[in-house]
Formats: sequence, structure tokens, C-alpha cells
Amino acid sequence: MREGTLPEAAAAFIDPARRVGARRVFHLDQVQPPLADIVALAAQLPVTGVKVMPGVNDGELPADCGVEFVSHEGVCKEAVLWFGPAIWHRRWATILGTETIQAPTDVVSPPLGAIAPGMVLYEPDPALIRAHALAWMCAQLGAHLFDDQIAYLVAPAWRPVSYAQSFTIDEVWPFSLKRLNGRLAALGAGTLELKKRGFPVPPESLRSQLRTTPGGRPLTVIFTRRGNERIMMIGRRLSIRMPDEGE
Repeated sequence: MREGTLPEAAAAFIDPARRVGARRVFHLDQVQPPLADIVALAAQLPVTGVKVMPGVNDGELPADCGVEFVSHEGVCKEAVLWFGPAIWHRRWATILGTETIQAPTDVVSPPLGAIAPGMVLYEPDPALIRAHALAWMCAQLGAHLFDDQIAYLVAPAWRPVSYAQSFTIDEVWPFSLKRLNGRLAALGAGTLELKKRGFPVPPESLRSQLRTTPGGRPLTVIFTRRGNERIMMIGRRLSIRMPDEGE
């Protein structure tokens, strides 16, 4: 590869090994063949694609590549480094399914705004989060963030889409286990779906402390934060459930 002995080709796709012995590696400088050799190969061909880990660190990306995050059924499966004319943007997401969606990276920061009962909350597909494509999503949905560090979007109206899970927001409160149990009792809560983002406590660790009513209403409780304030939202799922990204 370094001696320039490759046959002529229009493109190459490289799937470097991401294991050293029995150990999985998580950094580009640990893959085999080494990243330097891959970049040297890319310089010899018109187009090169390199399959890498979906959690690739932004600071490890070569300067002259674009990175595509590929998602299927709500899970970010892979990332691909592209060299040459295949670079569509510096970063982008491709979401596979009944429709294939390609979303470019943010060129502006996502808008910020308030959160209130009556709104709809969207949880983006993880590939959109990895690609920094939340401004694109906000533009599609007429939505905004309520915290610039939390990848939840809110909007005044619901638009069903395949690239996000969606929930009604019926109530918003500062986090309090006592208040939450009071509201669950008042609402006749039965089956609870617990979700979180930017919240320090795993929701399942709270489940045994939550009071529910057998045969009661299915509800969703979302634990998150707004600035330094821990908040909880009570609502209902609107979209089909997809596998959750690791939190």
C-alpha cells in the first residue's frame, strides 16, 4: 500500500480491524492498518471510504475527510470516513429505513427557547446527534432546544417523522420524587416509560419508588435538566418505540 503497488481503481472501501487480539479498540490511532497508512491510500485514489466506530472522537478525524453517521432502526450502527468527491459535508447523518434520510451538519447553532406543557418533545435519532445535525432537525420541525447541552427538541405541534421519537409534554416540574408520586397518583398512572438525558440518576433505579395503579394509564416520565436545574416531564408517547441510545 505504501509502495504505490495498488491496481488502478475508481474507489476503495476499507474496513480496518477494531480489535487487538481479543480487545476491542475505540480510537482511530489503534485500528489496523494504522490510520496513517489509510490516509496515504486515500491520497492515491479518487474516492475512499473507511468504516470506523460510531463513537469516533471528533478530535481524531483527519482534516481532509468527511464523516457520515449511519443509523438503522434507531441505532447508530457505523461511521464512515470519506475522502475525495464523496464528501457531501464535513459531517452528515444517513438514516436507513422505509425512507432514507440524509441530514447535513449544523451550519448554525440550533435555536433555544422555552419548554412548557402542551408542547411536543422530540428525541432525535442518535446519528443526527452524532452528526451535529440538530439545527437541520429544528428547521424541519419548527422546533428548538430548551438547553444547548441537551439533545431534546420541543415544538408547539406534532409532526410524525421517522428520525425521532416523540412525546407529548403534559406537565413540567422541578425534580422531586414526592411531587412525582403525587402527580402519578392524581393521573392514575399505570405502566411507566422512564427516559432521561443529562440527568445524573439512572431512571430504573427510581422505578421501585414510583407509585403506580394496576390497570392505570400508560405514561412517560422524562428526567433531564435545564441549565443547572433538574426537571421532570410527564407525558405520553406519540411515536413507535425505537431502541434507545446508550445514556
